[in-house]
Amino acid sequence: TIELASATLQRSTAIHTHDAASQECSVHKVAREGNERTRWLLVECASEEDSFAQTLATRLGHVGDDRIARVKDQLRRDKLVSQVSMAFPLEGGSTARDTGRLYTFLPLPIHTGFPCHVNASFALTSDRQSLANLDEQGTANSAHR
Repeated sequence: TIELASATLQRSTAIHTHDAASQECSVHKVAREGNERTRWLLVECASEEDSFAQTLATRLGHVGDDRIARVKDQLRRDKLVSQVSMAFPLEGGSTARDTGRLYTFLPLPIHTGFPCHVNASFALTSDRQSLANLDEQGTANSAHR
């Protein structure tokens, strides 16, 4: 076996304030081209599931408890959560310092210009190359129409 690279991740204890949690994360990467050590401030915020389903149902024009329950069920089936995470570089690496990037679990080819990376369940085009247009419709079985 040939080892190309390895990384060590260390996280501090999370600090909870309001609906957000923040913690410092250190990454030490060892690769053939050299070692790199970076530190990040991670901030995560998530809404409560019932509140998220109700807000989404209202925005979609769905009224009534049964419609909210169907939106909630669809969110569960699609494995969608109302969580947003941001990673701010504190030390080392210049990736996010120059221009932040959007992620939906994996990196997207979308740079924000923000001084941080943002990870969330964004509505994407089928090729994951851009954010879905507001005028685009979801599938017949989707809660996102």
